[in-house]
Amino acid sequence: MKTFLDLLNTASNQTIEINIDLRPIVDNGVPWATVIVNDICLLDQHCSDFTNVTCQVPLMASFKIVVEMHNKIYDEHRESALVIERLEIDDHLILPKFNHLTQYTNDHDKVVYSNYLGYNGTWVLHIDKPFYQWFHHANNRGWLLHPSNKF
Repeated sequence: MKTFLDLLNTASNQTIEINIDLRPIVDNGVPWATVIVNDICLLDQHCSDFTNVTCQVPLMASFKIVVEMHNKIYDEHRESALVIERLEIDDHLILPKFNHLTQYTNDHDKVVYSNYLGYNGTWVLHIDKPFYQWFHHANNRGWLLHPSNKF
């Protein structure tokens, strides 16, 4: 495995892989799932079984992962929901460790930091810098020096 500094010196055409595993809860109907990465829709369908979504993003790019759930029928006694069972970026398990860095906007205006989408709404993880820089910061590994052209 390459070190962080090795990754910074790689060619711009390298990519990292994103794996998302979705598990529906269908006791009260099948939820509609939409998965979008960087404005590219990877999944937009009823999610009745375990579903895996995989894509590649450029190594040195920022990106946004969006998971939406629609078509929930609210019932006190039976549940329908969508669970993000696993989110892995370049073989690093992101959920549940980084749930606190996600946003979940839903139709009940509940503030929830979770991988359990129990309301119709949109779950977002925004990686606002190259992944390994974000990952270093999210793990509280200290400061990183930014490359400089001055020598």
